[in-house]
Amino acid sequence: MEESGSRKLGLNLRYNEKMSRKTYRWLICQCALFFSWHFLLAAGPDKTASFRLFYSANREGEVEPCHCQGEQLGGLARVQTFLQTEKKSAPDQVFWGDAGDMFFLLPTLPVGEEDSSRLRAETIARALGKMGLEAMEPGERDFAAGLPFLMKLQKLSGVNFISANLTNDQGHLLFEPFHLFTKRTVKLAVFGVVEESQFQKVPGVKVLPARPALEKALSEVQAQKPDLVVVLSHLGLDKDRELAQQLAGVDVIVGSHSSDILDQPVQVKEVSIVQAQSQGRQMGILDLKLPGKQRIAHRLINLGESFDAKNAITDLMKTYRESLRQLAKRGTAEKKEPAGKSWVAHPENCRTCHRAQYDFWAGTKHAAAYLTLYAKNQHFDPACISCHSLGFKRPGGFLRITAPLELKGETGDGDFPVEHLMKTIFAGEPEGKPLNSRSDPARFAKLHVRFLSEMSQLEKTPGINHNFLGVQCEHCHGSRIGHPGNAKAEISRVNLDTCRTCHRAPNAPEFDPKWKVRVACPLMKH
Repeated sequence: MEESGSRKLGLNLRYNEKMSRKTYRWLICQCALFFSWHFLLAAGPDKTASFRLFYSANREGEVEPCHCQGEQLGGLARVQTFLQTEKKSAPDQVFWGDAGDMFFLLPTLPVGEEDSSRLRAETIARALGKMGLEAMEPGERDFAAGLPFLMKLQKLSGVNFISANLTNDQGHLLFEPFHLFTKRTVKLAVFGVVEESQFQKVPGVKVLPARPALEKALSEVQAQKPDLVVVLSHLGLDKDRELAQQLAGVDVIVGSHSSDILDQPVQVKEVSIVQAQSQGRQMGILDLKLPGKQRIAHRLINLGESFDAKNAITDLMKTYRESLRQLAKRGTAEKKEPAGKSWVAHPENCRTCHRAQYDFWAGTKHAAAYLTLYAKNQHFDPACISCHSLGFKRPGGFLRITAPLELKGETGDGDFPVEHLMKTIFAGEPEGKPLNSRSDPARFAKLHVRFLSEMSQLEKTPGINHNFLGVQCEHCHGSRIGHPGNAKAEISRVNLDTCRTCHRAPNAPEFDPKWKVRVACPLMKH
């Protein structure tokens, strides 16, 4: 029995030894595979590596949609939601670049709106820093507040401003001509370039010819052997095509300025030219496979209501609106309205003789248009109020944005009648909740009735000098000052050009002329 047991034990030992050798060889193979894979990753780009380019341009000072019309596109907060969503499915190698005209709507600041325009630009800069924009080629509109202020915005945002051909008066480049980014296994070179003619009226700035400047910058980066070369171009689509045709070494051109919308990239030789919609309505996505630079996919994403979500930028926008309100309050010492009284600005006066027309107007959404601004704390935003009130910054109208309602006996000591009125109307309402007549008609109707009731009470005590709130009779029919004494004077009929003053992109791009009947009051019977 003992011999049999010894023999069995010996067989087990030989079996275990044999298995140990197999296990040892298996471990050696696994280690070899691991270190080989690690070496390949460290040595250079993965043959199957993919790269995602986010791109944008021509924001033109847009910060958020005004919600005057359903399904409006745009808004900084939606960009943040978009980025958070898309980065979840994106490869490790991602980059976001912008081709300029970011901070201002026009190349010069509107008279009387200089401070609010700067505040808006600063808000955009802070948002870019939070969202992670990595590079931008400044456009001519970005210089609207001057070069020193643009430098302030660069510092505030932390974004790499780049341009191969923007110089000062002495010919020195204002920004670095290119920037190298390392994205895990991808070495990315990003350049910027602008069109000379666009900057002729920008003080303190000169522009070198675009192609030679870009060629020089490209030669400087060749020793770095970038895996991908992207140009942020503020040239316009036609010149982008010329550049792609004539210049070697560029893989992607992100276009701007010409406001073209390229649903699919324009391919010129080996260069893909892309451009998204302006004023923040879209973000572009271009996916490439490296090192062959093969295009995998391209998408233009409309930034609509599906991207509405609370995030760091929604909090920033709340701060911006309150800052805008405080800025307006500090501006109450401005001079009084321009000389002349070119507006009646008092619908209750019209009611005396035109009851049927007044009652029709009072039932339209136009009459309560100011309410939608107050609901979002945008009632002191110069970019909004001109379409929600009568005669802002026009002769005989109101210059102080805090005074669209003038009461008899008003002291002008900083006590704003319009805010007292609105707080009464919105008593019990959620603070900061947008007022949308389409998505929440019952709530709008309730506040609409309150508005008309309060205006009627004000008419009695203490009484109204001028009421510029809402869209009124004189928007369509022109000034009626002196009426009825000038009753025979020709009256303006409803004019579609007047409608399009406000019913236009980006606030209301889907205006249909047939809608005129909705606001056309009953004809007078003679």
